[in-house]
Amino acid sequence: MLNNLKEIGSTKIGKQFLKFIFVGILAFVCEYISFLTIINIFDNVYAINNIAHTISMFIGTIVSFCINKFWAFNVRKNTLKQSIKYFIVFLFNLLITNILMSLITTTFNLNPAIVKLLLVSLITCWNFFIYKFFVYR
Repeated sequence: MLNNLKEIGSTKIGKQFLKFIFVGILAFVCEYISFLTIINIFDNVYAINNIAHTISMFIGTIVSFCINKFWAFNVRKNTLKQSIKYFIVFLFNLLITNILMSLITTTFNLNPAIVKLLLVSLITCWNFFIYKFFVYR
């Protein structure tokens, strides 16, 4: 596995992807801690799940945008334009994940903290390509 990471990291896009994953983990930690804090403050009331998800996702997005822009994708120009594009992606991800959060927690009666983990994994799959070829190009 270590050889596979070295091989991935040997190309420009591979290095960006590994940095993106690292930034994603850092942003996720910020996002998840925020989410757990909010739902615990409100004693895990169902109605707060999407509000907590929205606030925490916004926090994670700010962390992710700043670090991805200047470190993972190493882009120093067009901050306003990229911020707008990033915000559009954020809104799309937020819409999809809030719908899924509601559907999954109510249909399958799953803990929202577990659903949050699944949803972050889902959006990570497409975000690298969206950021690379739409936001930071």
